[in-house]
Amino acid sequence: MLIKAISPEISAAIAEARKRPGMAVATHDLENAEMLNRTPGALGTISLSQFKAQKLELQRLAIAGDTRWNSNARSRPFVVIAKKNAGQNARGFSNFLLLTKAERILHNLNCPLSPE
Repeated sequence: MLIKAISPEISAAIAEARKRPGMAVATHDLENAEMLNRTPGALGTISLSQFKAQKLELQRLAIAGDTRWNSNARSRPFVVIAKKNAGQNARGFSNFLLLTKAERILHNLNCPLSPE
């Protein structure tokens, strides 16, 4: 799990959380979304683009009074960052994002690709 590599404290927190009985742990974004959707009282995070693409039946929360989560809101630009020595899958995904097809998909989700 990549998030554990952020710091020893995060790694320790994840290890501690996994010890709790009944703790739900998702291994990828799709599984996370499905778990949030089916778990009563769940609280979690998900990208706005995934939320819109999957048409999830989740309650959106305002953070610090930010109400841009309404259905008419435009999201911030979609940004992808990859290491120079990124693996084949990461390079393939980055290359896909350069295609007109990907641009249309992101545009339809109101998640424009940042040119930076």
